[in-house]
Amino acid sequence: MVCAGRAVSFEGAFGGARALTLAALRRIVDRPMVVVCPTGGVIDELADDWPLFDEHAVWRLPPREDSPGDRAATDELLGTRLRTLKFLQAAPRDRWVVLTSIQSLQQPVPAPNQLAEQTRVLSVGDRIDGESLRRWLADRGFQPISAVRMPGEFAWRGGILDLFAADGEQPVRVEFFGDEIESLRWFDVETQRSLATAPRPWRSPRREPTSSPTNG
Repeated sequence: MVCAGRAVSFEGAFGGARALTLAALRRIVDRPMVVVCPTGGVIDELADDWPLFDEHAVWRLPPREDSPGDRAATDELLGTRLRTLKFLQAAPRDRWVVLTSIQSLQQPVPAPNQLAEQTRVLSVGDRIDGESLRRWLADRGFQPISAVRMPGEFAWRGGILDLFAADGEQPVRVEFFGDEIESLRWFDVETQRSLATAPRPWRSPRREPTSSPTNG
């Protein structure tokens, strides 16, 4: 574990004791912390136990892996990585905690400019050329479908565009009036009904951008 600019290690802790030890250190150290776990499984275990001891969120950067035949698992992993990379790109100066692994640290990550170039922002009031946006989505791996249910899908029906971002927990419905975005709302994949207004512009690549030669 790296905190306050120094490496700290501990062993002999199992189960919830690991999260308890980490939460205690976070209260002492008034700096960001990077926790290097031996495996991706330990990352998940720590993240699951963390809410028992600390109300602040932790961010996970698991190793990049493909799961042939299990698209849901691959998409979930991609979304987790993208959420953390975007969070770190914002350079927050808080006592955040990132959980990662030895394998993940050995893998390159996209440079901030690569991530920015692959991200599209949609805001209420924007004027959008529909065909251009369709091409942009397709070029970045989004799959056209009749009804959106999984990350990485989009559906366009008349003046309504449904999108499920790779790093989103809910899909968003973009309603157009002509070529102008009139509203952005979350919607339920089971009922396909619109829910609350999306609180911020929609943005996300479908896949992790091409990684830079070295970690960034």
